[in-house]
Amino acid sequence: MWTQFALGKWSGEDSLGIATYHEASAKLVGWGYHFTSLNVDIIARAGKLAGWDPDAWPFKQALDSFSLEEVPIELNARLALEVVRMVWRCVSTEQVCQRLTMRVLDRLSRLKRGREAIESMLSVIDKAFGLDVVTAGRVKDVTRNWLRGSAGLIIP
Repeated sequence: MWTQFALGKWSGEDSLGIATYHEASAKLVGWGYHFTSLNVDIIARAGKLAGWDPDAWPFKQALDSFSLEEVPIELNARLALEVVRMVWRCVSTEQVCQRLTMRVLDRLSRLKRGREAIESMLSVIDKAFGLDVVTAGRVKDVTRNWLRGSAGLIIP
């Protein structure tokens, strides 16, 4: 926590720079600093460092953070939706976007109320993607398919 705090202070004083702060924070997550505060920019940097491979360091560790019970489920779900939106805007291939979305959903589902959070996310995808209705539809399809596969349910 203090390491990231110091990095944030230095980045605010322009001696570090925000991009370097995001990269250093992503690496802290990768090294197992569980007190690292995450945001979509840090997770995006972890993704870029890992070439968007969800099994590569430090992206794997950043995505695994969605299954930590210490973080309130509402915050986890909100960040998860932000990350899914970022992935679909930043990653060039739909196959990779689908894989990353499913990884986020899988990690979130490990929480006590994870499935409930995913179902809530599904209900606000249109709002999160705004005018990008095509991508919103794709994300909803991936989410519905994930929900079907995770419990054998059919979601309309």
